[in-house]
Amino acid sequence: MDGPFIPEGEPVKKGVSTDGTKHWKEYADGSRIQTDPDGTNHYAYPDNAPHGIKQYSVLTNGTSMIVYGDGRRIQKCTNGTTLEVYPNGLKIQTNPDGVKIENRPDQTTLQTNPNGVTVESFPDGLKIQKNPDTGIEHHLYPDGRDVQVNPDGSKIEHFADGTTRQITTEGNAVDLKKVCEEEASASGVKATVYEVDTSEAEAAAAREAAEKAAAAELRRKQAKEEEHKARLQKDLEELQKKKEAEEAKRAAAATADSKAAMAAAKKEQEEAALQKQLADAKSAVPAAPKGMSFIKMKMHLKKNGVDRNRVDNCLGKYELEKLADELEVSFPSA
Repeated sequence: MDGPFIPEGEPVKKGVSTDGTKHWKEYADGSRIQTDPDGTNHYAYPDNAPHGIKQYSVLTNGTSMIVYGDGRRIQKCTNGTTLEVYPNGLKIQTNPDGVKIENRPDQTTLQTNPNGVTVESFPDGLKIQKNPDTGIEHHLYPDGRDVQVNPDGSKIEHFADGTTRQITTEGNAVDLKKVCEEEASASGVKATVYEVDTSEAEAAAAREAAEKAAAAELRRKQAKEEEHKARLQKDLEELQKKKEAEEAKRAAAATADSKAAMAAAKKEQEEAALQKQLADAKSAVPAAPKGMSFIKMKMHLKKNGVDRNRVDNCLGKYELEKLADELEVSFPSA
């Protein structure tokens, strides 16, 4: 509809508002036309009008506002934008470029572009774009994911970190990498071309090769070490033989002069016993007085240069006395 319905015939009644600013005319079919001071015309129609319009208003700027008997309202702007409002809360806006936007009562929004591509938005932030020509859908999530759903059921997932993964119709997943962009149609729309990303497999192969090389090098070193051990063992055996020969020689000399050897051995034993007695007498350190506390014993040892850590590691007087005996530190007498 480009304009209001003009009633037929002459008005049966005319009037002016009490303030004298609005003029109105009534017609035989029940229609009424009112003109406001600013030039706005309001066309009111009876409930039984065949066109179903209840009121049609034409503003001076060319904007039209239509109210239907079923509660629908349509606003037509001079720039070509049309806004339809329905009683259930549905709102449909059609722009001059052909883009249609539907705001639905369930808080979802559907945008239909002139080329047939639709974008449906949901309250949770999800957006679904559908292309009727290719049958491809794009599911755009608030976290930045873009999931492309192909007509055969396969998917291509683009993640916010730049990685891309393909899920086949069988449910198998492989990583992809971008190769190039090429024109998919005469419209000039570019499509991104991907190929399977084998970098992880290549890295795994490189790691396996490196591990094999490391294992080979380890075997080489082990073989060299075994060879070195064999040479050492041979040298030790020769040394042992030489030692045994010398011991046999010494044993023969000792047998030839056993008395002298026994006397010398006895003398050595006596001297060793004497040296042991002297050493024992030297190393004997008196125990700490019974009245000396554990703390004072620790302080005494530290003061006499004993390592602080070794002193602190002792858990009782007995251990402190053993440490003093080992290091030849005497405790003061009672």
